Amino acid sequence: MIGVSHGKESFDVCLPRNSSVLELKTLIQAQTGVAPVHQKLLIKGKFRANDALLEDCGVKTKSCRIKLLFSEGFHIVANGETRLKQVQEELEKATATYAKLEKQIKHRFIDSVDVSLTVNHSIDTLENMVRGLDDAPVKQELVEDRDRVIVEITMLVEKLRSMRNDGF
Repeated sequence: MIGVSHGKESFDVCLPRNSSVLELKTLIQAQTGVAPVHQKLLIKGKFRANDALLEDCGVKTKSCRIKLLFSEGFHIVANGETRLKQVQEELEKATATYAKLEKQIKHRFIDSVDVSLTVNHSIDTLENMVRGLDDAPVKQELVEDRDRVIVEITMLVEKLRSMRNDGF
């Protein structure tokens, strides 16, 4: 039994002492969801290579504590994923706003000043979202999702511009 701590969290993993650091990282991934490539383990005060055996690193008893750190930039990727989710939610809201505006214009339930303000605000918000998302790093498997969202936002901005240019 090996104790692993990360920040205020801690948990135990069980594996033989003749296991490699990579095998330990794989068990840690099951607990944390953090891929081994993003893990750095501080074992007995030193960072160890993936192919190093735990017993060679000084792991001998169950009272051994290992400190888990994330690789540089991992938190930025996690923040990029969070940002992608936020932008997807904002895109849904903006799409609903567009549909509502279309309906109100069709039935003449809204005045042109309100339409103009709403359209301009929506365009500004969506363009800022694209800029923020374009720079946000995400895991490789989410790049297609990010790119799809950027395309959807761009298309909605074009519809809004067309609505504004057509004079409502």
